[in-house]
Amino acid sequence: MSSLIHVKVDAANKGGVILSGEVSSRKEADRALSIARETKGVTSVKSYIKIHEGD
Repeated sequence: MSSLIHVKVDAANKGGVILSGEVSSRKEADRALSIARETKGVTSVKSYIKIHEGD
């Protein structure tokens, strides 16, 4: 899952997290969301991840 390296994570106040960046599949976007949601202390997640399928 090396393409998750292109996802930026910003921590907001009170446990909010904002994800942005680009991944190559819906599965990778879902995985990034899952990791963020399962992280201790995170209370909400907003995703602005873009899926770039192919060149």
